[in-house]
Amino acid sequence: MVARSLTGKAIAQGYREGFCGFIEANFPGQYYGYSTRFDTNWFYVARKPQETTGMAFDWGIRSLGALHIGRSQGDDQLGLVSREMYGQALSQLIRALRHRTLAATDDTLGAAILLGAFEMTCSTGHNSWMLHSRGISYLFQARGARAHVQGFGRTLLVSFRGFLVYDAMIRRERCFLEDEEWGSIIPNMIDEDRRRGKASRLGELIEYAFHEVARCPGFLAITHAQVESANVADTERESLITSISDCQRALLEYHSEGIAAMNSLQQPYSAEDRDFFGPIPSKVHITLAEFSLQGMGSAIALLQQLLVTLSSDSLRRETLRICPGTQHHQTQIEGDISPFMMKSFKSWSFSGNPSLPREHEASHTWFDRVSMMMGMLMDA
Repeated sequence: MVARSLTGKAIAQGYREGFCGFIEANFPGQYYGYSTRFDTNWFYVARKPQETTGMAFDWGIRSLGALHIGRSQGDDQLGLVSREMYGQALSQLIRALRHRTLAATDDTLGAAILLGAFEMTCSTGHNSWMLHSRGISYLFQARGARAHVQGFGRTLLVSFRGFLVYDAMIRRERCFLEDEEWGSIIPNMIDEDRRRGKASRLGELIEYAFHEVARCPGFLAITHAQVESANVADTERESLITSISDCQRALLEYHSEGIAAMNSLQQPYSAEDRDFFGPIPSKVHITLAEFSLQGMGSAIALLQQLLVTLSSDSLRRETLRICPGTQHHQTQIEGDISPFMMKSFKSWSFSGNPSLPREHEASHTWFDRVSMMMGMLMDA
């Protein structure tokens, strides 16, 4: 019995190490870009004694570990085992969510994120990861922003927030992460990093830029609603244009600072360069910076296109007001909208499946890019 117990623990630990392999294979830039700055990272939690984590969380870790090992070794049987473990994790998660105390813990939120990651990697149904994403967003909101300033709570937020923005873009809905509650914790996060000697100017730029990026899904949704509406008050349109312009201006400022820092890098690094990256490891700091700047750039481009769309729609309405008989159809507005925006307006819906990586694109590239680009990956 003792030997069987030891064997079982060894196998479980093997799956946990497999999970660490899953992280390295799918989120190398995102993971190492933050692991050295946060006091609790995924490797640390995965390697903790099993008894210290919740059952849903433990099964979630094992399911991804088994899935990764099975795929790495070409073992289809292990892939089936991973699905059974996923089922166990899902059952335990449902049980935890029914428990008032357990529902708000890091382990429960972590388990939900792990199952969401499993669905992204090995989908069990059409857009199934988005069902988990919706539940995960509810858990974040129920816990409140303050629960994610430090510790594993912060790791959980950074791990999944890009997918929350990406999900909101697909659904054409506002993202709750744009709320002031979530922006208000950024100074606390930065103070915590500085207190622990883990400050990074790049990390600070990403935090502030992300809060602006999180506003993009809402702007897209409102713009679409106004363009489609028969009656839009001038004050509503002007207010939207002002908000979009303010957001774009802030992002341009963060983007410009990041570009300037990257363009001035020296070999060997100067003191300013080291302060810019801080404790972010050299093997990923350029990657994290470049993809984060790309995410900001994508957001800036989207906001500019929204401004063009609103301007074109305003002109169309004014033309119709002055000349009611003028044939000025919606198709003429579309002529002023780039294919990027038309994809946003028409294709990002449940009729297709734009939410998963293309077959010819490595999924690990997709995972890491969505994360580092703050959900603004537009060519998936």
